[in-house]
Amino acid sequence: MLSCERKNLDTIAINSLIKKFPQLNKTHDSGVLNYNLIRSISFGKPIVTIKLYSQPDSVDDKQEIILVTNSDLNSYAIPLFSNTYRDYWQFQFDRANQDTKPINTTFEKELNICLDTLQLDDTISTAGKVVNEILYSLLHCQDARLSDSSDFQTVLMKNVYNNPEENSDSCFIRVKLNWESISEEMYPNKTAVYKHSYWDKDNGRVYQFDFKNFNRKQKKYFKLKIFRQDCNRQLINL
Repeated sequence: MLSCERKNLDTIAINSLIKKFPQLNKTHDSGVLNYNLIRSISFGKPIVTIKLYSQPDSVDDKQEIILVTNSDLNSYAIPLFSNTYRDYWQFQFDRANQDTKPINTTFEKELNICLDTLQLDDTISTAGKVVNEILYSLLHCQDARLSDSSDFQTVLMKNVYNNPEENSDSCFIRVKLNWESISEEMYPNKTAVYKHSYWDKDNGRVYQFDFKNFNRKQKKYFKLKIFRQDCNRQLINL
């Protein structure tokens, strides 16, 4: 009974988010809107649960949603838009996509609103634990390292049919600038390292968090830069 109630509450939260952001309302080829649970992790005392919902791979330019639930069973849904919605991610060295309707918020803003709304941005590092679980457990990010130079400067080619094709040269230039910006914040390029980069290979993004002004005795606000590593090309399947 409890699991059914929890599933219903998740559905309500997801449907509410889709109403707020109609860009999430992309349907399957069959015309059915479907967000499936991909991963669920619970941790901490009091317990926090985070879940990743995603549309099927068969949806062109599929969208995803992160659902965070605190110990009082209050939830907040964060849209995890595809890279098509560049204004939401505020990608460095990139231009806004003129073919999409503006989102009017950002991932940084939604992440911090979530932590504040659920009272997880306390002074005992709960917010940091939530962010770590989102990055490592839900999105399977890996730490960016100087030894990753060659991999980082390889462009991830994607094929989203409804998006305009990008110029491959401009993509390579952007990815090169990404790596220059990311790597200059690493040791030994910087002896005092305040920024940490998380590489989300599956989504073609790098999240660089700035921890310089963090104070353990204050509520947390996460500042970050995000870099896009992919390039949309109309690939031909033989």
